[in-house]
Amino acid sequence: MNRILVIFFSVVVGVFNDTITERFPDLLGYHRECVQELGVADFAFEEAFARRVNDDLLIKRQLACVGKKIGLINETGEIQTDDVRTFLLRTNNDNDEVERIVAKCTAFTSETDTETAFVLINCINGERAMYK
Repeated sequence: MNRILVIFFSVVVGVFNDTITERFPDLLGYHRECVQELGVADFAFEEAFARRVNDDLLIKRQLACVGKKIGLINETGEIQTDDVRTFLLRTNNDNDEVERIVAKCTAFTSETDTETAFVLINCINGERAMYK
């Protein structure tokens, strides 16, 4: 389960380290709640990630569920720009970089919460990867 959480979280913020649960203590609980709400087993996420199926609907639903719980998007799927900024600042102290990522990655609309979460997270992850 923890391995799956690390894989999932790396998609969200692009971080692979042992301090994940220290920075985001509620994340494991949110992940578990979403697994239960979606009615799927953890191995389904692991299989989806192993296939590298980025647009897998199961992953999109999980991203949307956890994204709502941590405040990146609201219940109707709208991006919460200030919360995205706050979230990024927990892993990045460069305010200019965070502002650039927020401006780029929150300037879109999607028809569904799952698509919004997917596009937002992929954008954030892609932008962060450019500066590692």
